[in-house]
Amino acid sequence: MKREIFLGGMILILFLIIYSLSFATSESQKVSIESSIYQDAKINGSVEVVIKIKNDSLGERNNLIKKIGEKKISFSNDELIYAEVNSLDLDELQSNPSIESLSPERVFHLDLQDSVPLINASVSQKIIFEGLNLTGQGETVCIIDSGVNYTHSDLGGCYGNNSVSSNCTIIGGYDFINGDFDPMDTLGHGTHVSGIVAASGGIMGVSPGVKIVSLKVCNTAEDCGESYIQNAINWCINNATKFNITVISMSLGSDTLYSNYCNDQFLANPINNAITNNISVVVATGNDYNATAIASPGCIQNVTRAGSTTKADVISDFSNGWGLGLLLAPGSLINSTWINGAYQLNSGTSMATPHISAAIAILNQYLKQNNRIMTPLEINSVLNSSGKTIYDSRNGYNFSRIDVYSALNSIDIESPNVTLVSPTNNLASTNQTQNFTCNSTDLFLNNVTLKLWNSTELYYNETKNVSGQSNSSEFNLTPLPFEDYSWNCFSSDMKGNVGSNSQNYSLTISEYILALFPSNNTYTNSNKTFTCNSSYNSNEQLSNITFSFYNSTNDLVYNLTENISGSSNSTNFNRNFTYEGNYTWDCSFYTNASTKVDSGNYTLYYDLTSPNLTLTSPENSTSLTGTQTIEFDYNVTDNLGINNCSFILNNLTVETNSTLTSEENSFSRSISPGIYNWSINCTDNAGNFNQSETRFLTVNSPPVVSSGGGGGGSSSSSVKPVVNPQDIIQGYPILIKEHYSQNFKLSNSDSHMVFVNKIINDTAEITIRSEPITFVLKVNESKDLNLTSPDYYDLNVRLNNINNGIINLTIKEVHISKRVFHLFNETNSTTDSPETNQENSMKTSLEEIYFSAILTFLGLGFILVHFLRNRNSKKNNVKNKKSQNKKKKEKFNN
Repeated sequence: MKREIFLGGMILILFLIIYSLSFATSESQKVSIESSIYQDAKINGSVEVVIKIKNDSLGERNNLIKKIGEKKISFSNDELIYAEVNSLDLDELQSNPSIESLSPERVFHLDLQDSVPLINASVSQKIIFEGLNLTGQGETVCIIDSGVNYTHSDLGGCYGNNSVSSNCTIIGGYDFINGDFDPMDTLGHGTHVSGIVAASGGIMGVSPGVKIVSLKVCNTAEDCGESYIQNAINWCINNATKFNITVISMSLGSDTLYSNYCNDQFLANPINNAITNNISVVVATGNDYNATAIASPGCIQNVTRAGSTTKADVISDFSNGWGLGLLLAPGSLINSTWINGAYQLNSGTSMATPHISAAIAILNQYLKQNNRIMTPLEINSVLNSSGKTIYDSRNGYNFSRIDVYSALNSIDIESPNVTLVSPTNNLASTNQTQNFTCNSTDLFLNNVTLKLWNSTELYYNETKNVSGQSNSSEFNLTPLPFEDYSWNCFSSDMKGNVGSNSQNYSLTISEYILALFPSNNTYTNSNKTFTCNSSYNSNEQLSNITFSFYNSTNDLVYNLTENISGSSNSTNFNRNFTYEGNYTWDCSFYTNASTKVDSGNYTLYYDLTSPNLTLTSPENSTSLTGTQTIEFDYNVTDNLGINNCSFILNNLTVETNSTLTSEENSFSRSISPGIYNWSINCTDNAGNFNQSETRFLTVNSPPVVSSGGGGGGSSSSSVKPVVNPQDIIQGYPILIKEHYSQNFKLSNSDSHMVFVNKIINDTAEITIRSEPITFVLKVNESKDLNLTSPDYYDLNVRLNNINNGIINLTIKEVHISKRVFHLFNETNSTTDSPETNQENSMKTSLEEIYFSAILTFLGLGFILVHFLRNRNSKKNNVKNKKSQNKKKKEKFNN
C-alpha cells in the first residue's frame, strides 16, 4: 500500500515538472502583450495596435499581413504594421516568431484651448515682388487635422477635388477617418486652423494667397490615430510635386510630454522623410502649462516647434516650453473661420502652428521668385534669428516670436531695381537747369544717391533717405556749366544691397545744339523722314537750316534750305531712296549774326534684300528612335548683316539667336517621341525677313523588351538588354507596356527586372524581380525599395505618366538608410511604468496558471491514489473470498 501511494506521488511530481518546463519554454517564445490590450479588445471587441517586425524576419511581412487580413490594416511599412485586431488575433500574434513587439497604437489629441479674441495681421500681404503680393501665392500648405469646412466663404466656398487647375482655396485632400476624398470637417478645429493660414474675406489669414490640402485624421472625439498621421504625412510627400506642397502643419500632439528629443518615435521616419524632400513640418508643442517639456511629435528633432504668445508679446501661460528650441507665434485669442460658416475665438499652440506654417509659405514664395531654395532647417534658423526675442520667465529661456517682414528682409539678397527717367539718355540741351529723376523698387528701400560726372571727375553727389517698396526721387541742379556729363542713380536697401541702372546716361549742356534723327548708322528698308533739331543759347536768333544728302560715292544728290526763327527749332525733310546702298547726310544752321553750326555726317543703309536661307540637316522626313538631342543646322547670308534667326518647332518659336558670327549655324534641342515640323526664319538689320522651307521629323518611341512569360514584344538593338548602374545613377527613363519588362543592374548586385503586371487608368501594378516585390503606383507617385540589403533602400521607382497603354517609368539607384524607431510607452507619474505593469501582469498570469495546474494535477493524483486503493481493496476482497471458500470447502470435506 505505501509503495503504491509513493508511486502515485512521484508520478504527480513528474507531471508537474514536465508541464512547468513546457509552459516556461512556450512563454519565453511568446511576444509580450500588455494586459490592457487584451482588456480593451474584450471590452470594445477590437483594439488598434502597432506590430514591429524583427529585422531578420522582414521577409515574412506579407505573410503576416495576409494572416491578419488586409481589411484590418490601416498602415504598414517595412518594419511596422498598424492594425485593428480582436482577442483571437492577439492570441495568434503572441506566438508568431516574426514579431519583435506589439504595443497599443498611440492616440494624439487636438490642442484646443478656450475661445478668446483675435490677432490677425501681416505686413507681408502689402509687399509686392515681381508683380505679385507676398501672400504665399503658388505655395500649398498640407494641413493634417480634423478636415475643413471648404464651403466657408472665407476659404473659397468650394473644394478643388484634387485638381491642380482648381481655383478653390482648398485644392484637395483626403479623409483617412472615412476612407474617401472628401475631408469635410465635423469638429471645427481644422477649419479654424485653415482660416489662420489662408482665410480671405470677412477675416484675412496670414497667407491668403496660399492653397490648402486638407488631410482629415482626427475624429469628433479629437482623437487622431498615429497610423492615419503616418499615412497623411506620406500623402503630402507623394503629392508634393503635383500640388507644390512645401509645408506640413500639424496642430496636434500626444498626452505624454518629453524634455528631450524623441527621435525614436514611429512618426520620426515619415517626418524626416518630408524634411529630406524639402517640406517643412510645423508641429504644436502642447497646452499643458509645462515650461520644461513638450508633446510628441513636436519633440522630434527636425520639426519646427510652435509655442504660443499673447497680444502683449508674452508667453501664453498654457504653452509648453523646453530648452531645446522652439518658435513662437500668436496663439491666444485668435479669431478664425469656424465649421458653421461664421467665426470663432480659440486659443492654443494649435493656433500658433498655422501662423508659422503660413509664414514659411510666404518665405518660400519669395525664394522661388528669386530662383532660390532654402531647406526647412535653414528657414527655421531664419525665422528664429529675425524674430522678436521673448523671455520665458518660467524656465529662463529666450525664444523668438516670428516676424515675417524681418525674415523676408534677412534673406533679401536682391539689389534694388533702378531706372533713370530724366533727362533722357544722350540728351543735348542748352538748358543749364536740369531735373534728374530716377525710380527705384525693392522690398525694403533705404536710400537713393545721384552721381553726376563731368569729363574729368565726380561733379555732384547727393543721397536721400527713402522707404517702402517704390520711390521716385528728384534732384534739381542749376546752373550746369556747358560741358559733357554722365550720370546714374544708386539705391540701397535695408540689407545693404545696392543697385543702379545698367548703364550711365549721357548728357550734353551746350551753348548750341544740333541733333539729328534717325541716329547714325541706321538700317532701313523704307523711305525716311529726317529731323534736324536746333537750339542756340545766346542773344542771337536762328536764321535758316540746310539739309544735305550724299550717295555712296559722296556725291551730293539732294540739298534743301529752310528759313527758321527763334532760339530753337525742329525741321523735317523727306527723302525717297532710288537704290539700295549706304548714304550720308547732315544738317547745318545759321544765326542772324551769321554764326554757323554743322552736325557732321550721319550714315544710313537702305536695304530691300531678304536674307538667303537654306536648311542643311536633318533631312526632310527623317525618322529617329528615342528621346535625343538633335542639331538643327542651317546656312544664312545677307548683304548688310543678319540681326537674328529663330527656330520654329510645330509652328511655335522656341528659340532665337541674335549673335550669329558665321554662315553656318544651328539650334540644339532635346526632342521626345512625336511627329514634328520645323523651320528657321531670319531677319536682317534693315528688318527684311525670310523663312525657310518646312521640314518634317518623326521621333519614335523606343521598343520595349518582352518579358519571359508574356507579352508580344521582342528585343531591339536600340533598347539596352540590361540597364547598367552608370545609366540609372541619375535616373533612367523607361517606356514600357503591360506584360513587358526591362532588365537592369544595380551597383554590386546581380541583374534585376522591372515588370508591368497591369495598367488601370492612371495606376500601374509593377513587380521587381529577382525576389518578387509587387506594388501599385499612381501617376506622379514613387516608391523606395531595398533589393540588396535590409539596412537601406537602393532603388527608387517613379511612375511619370501613362499614355495610350504605355507607361513612363524612371528607375534610379539610391542609398537611403532605413531608420528603425521605437515607441515611447506613455506613462503616468502616479502609477507604475508600463514595463512594471507588464511584468506584474505576467507574474499574475503565471501564478494563476501554475495554481490551476497544481490543483489539476493534485486532483489527478488523488484520483490515481483512489484508483490504486480501490484496486488493492478489490484484490483483497477476492483473496478473502477465495480463502473463505477454501475454508468452507475444507470444512465441508471434513
